[in-house]
Amino acid sequence: MLDFNKDSKSEAEYYQILLYSKDKIHYSKALKYMYEFYLNNQSIEEKIEYLTYNNFPNYRISEVLAIDSLYNKENNSENMQQSCFNSFLYKLIKDKNLLVLLVNRNYIYSITHTIFYCTYFNCTNFCFEEDYSELVKILTDCLLISIRKGDIDVLLEVAVCVYILNLSGKVDRLIMEMTFQTIKDNQAKDGFIYPTTMSKQNFTNHKEQFDYVYHTTLVGKLLKEVIEMSRAI
Repeated sequence: MLDFNKDSKSEAEYYQILLYSKDKIHYSKALKYMYEFYLNNQSIEEKIEYLTYNNFPNYRISEVLAIDSLYNKENNSENMQQSCFNSFLYKLIKDKNLLVLLVNRNYIYSITHTIFYCTYFNCTNFCFEEDYSELVKILTDCLLISIRKGDIDVLLEVAVCVYILNLSGKVDRLIMEMTFQTIKDNQAKDGFIYPTTMSKQNFTNHKEQFDYVYHTTLVGKLLKEVIEMSRAI
């Protein structure tokens, strides 16, 4: 079994996954950690100004808005909605000519993280509800592109979004089957999921192996949890 190789990045990713947990103790601990990690004694206004000035992706603003709102129990829906409207996903919904950009994984990554944060880590409905038919088409394209490219890391994130938005019954059944088969084919016997179409990897040390499989395996765990949550509804 691969031991946990703790650093600030892996720890933050771990706690962010716990924000989807229904366990109140895990959730509260994760929320406190994420608030202190991302806000770092800054006000939400200062943090947004910093992110904007330094040209961080728009979904990073949505991320801190979600964390701040959940931690301080404040309603920032207007700011979040504005952040959603500034996202690449919203531009894509309104302009189909941008679909060609999906061949670049960074744009798919932007879509998934916009959905993660604009739903406050699956705590509320998505702000583009009236555009769900377009979201189905976009997420379907993202699934197919990720399968075609063997990008399992992003494929898992898109699948998580499908379940967060409760769209698994809207996406073509065969495409969903292809998605899960591709994930299964890239899961090693030890349970870890490889981030790209699996091939033999020769790791020189523990940290190298951990860095390679950790994030993808973590998102795989998240996918399992959101599927279970969707079945409980």
